[in-house]
Amino acid sequence: MTTPAQLSVLSQADATFRARELREKGARHLLGTFVDSAGVLRAKQVSIDRAPVFHSPGLGASPVWVIFCVDDAIAFTPSFGVVGDMRLRADLDSAVSLGDGSAWAPTELADQDGQPLAFCPRGTLRRQQAAAEADGLEILAATEIEFVAFDATGKSVAGRGGPAYGLAPLLEHAAFVDDVHRDFDHAGLAIEQLHAEYGPGQIELSVAPAAPLQAADANVLA
Repeated sequence: MTTPAQLSVLSQADATFRARELREKGARHLLGTFVDSAGVLRAKQVSIDRAPVFHSPGLGASPVWVIFCVDDAIAFTPSFGVVGDMRLRADLDSAVSLGDGSAWAPTELADQDGQPLAFCPRGTLRRQQAAAEADGLEILAATEIEFVAFDATGKSVAGRGGPAYGLAPLLEHAAFVDDVHRDFDHAGLAIEQLHAEYGPGQIELSVAPAAPLQAADANVLA
């Protein structure tokens, strides 16, 4: 595997082809996500026909996108504020259909001339992965995701609870667990394992190992 040090620019024909592939899978719009420095998931959306534009030249993004705090406060600096513009570029090679009329793609930040910006988190990871590969290294990463399932009201934990790591919670939530497996499979995500955890309604799943860039994307998509 060879990772380019910066997000490639697809030809208009190739970008249009990728958009058509997503449309044929039922996608009507494309969600492009950006994980900022505070770990908050920001996003923009376009109709699937505008996916090539989202890829290049990209959509406008204010410099505040990189200085948002977790509570949406803005950490102004002498170099970063509300003046200026960046481009948010969707990686169409990593785009997937979600099966509900939506498609998803990770994004990277570029300047107005299309050059990658050093403070883009995904771009930084991309460069580090490319450098490791150039040194002959293969790096794999994976994540596990834990969550608590609530009932339809959102006020009570779903199910009777327990036993920890037990069969009973999986059987009790069999329809939900089946939906998880189906949706992950549709999105091309491999689940290494899934099981009930210790607490009531608590479920854990592990995503299959992949190269760091792809592992980070999988974590966001999951």
